Amino acid sequence: MLANNKNKKHTMNTQNTLLVALKTKNQTKVNKCVRALISYNKSNDERDALYNEDKNTNAMDRKCENLFDKYLTYADELPKYELKRIEALYY
Repeated sequence: MLANNKNKKHTMNTQNTLLVALKTKNQTKVNKCVRALISYNKSNDERDALYNEDKNTNAMDRKCENLFDKYLTYADELPKYELKRIEALYY
């Protein structure tokens, strides 16, 4: 069984990958950044719906602010070329 695995090329597990990084060393950071941005976008849409209903949105404002700060933290760790790819696909 080990001999069969030895001949196979290493393939990246793309099941949990949202965007394949250009360099594999950045893949974890790219995944974290994309997940944070998706969470922010989802919460921002919910906040917009609350604004349309004229409801109190203080809690949702804080949640969106925290999620965007999380995205910025992960974005600071990435090279610019990876960040440009993320922003092109998810903005």
